[in-house]
Amino acid sequence: MIFKIVKGIILLSSQQIFERIFGDEYIMDIIGALEFDQEVPHVQNHRTFLKEHVVFKKVVSLLKDDNTFV
Repeated sequence: MIFKIVKGIILLSSQQIFERIFGDEYIMDIIGALEFDQEVPHVQNHRTFLKEHVVFKKVVSLLKDDNTFV
């Protein structure tokens, strides 16, 4: 059930929602909710994979203080 709710929220394609749910505070919870797809016979381990194998890097801003590009 939680999978369908989160999938529905993502399918809304709202920039404001994406900024909130894909931020540092919620991203692992969102990924965790997507592990429980009832159509897949076994639980996926996306969070474990991300924690053990992926190196997250900070995005470099290309904007100056006055919001113009470098």
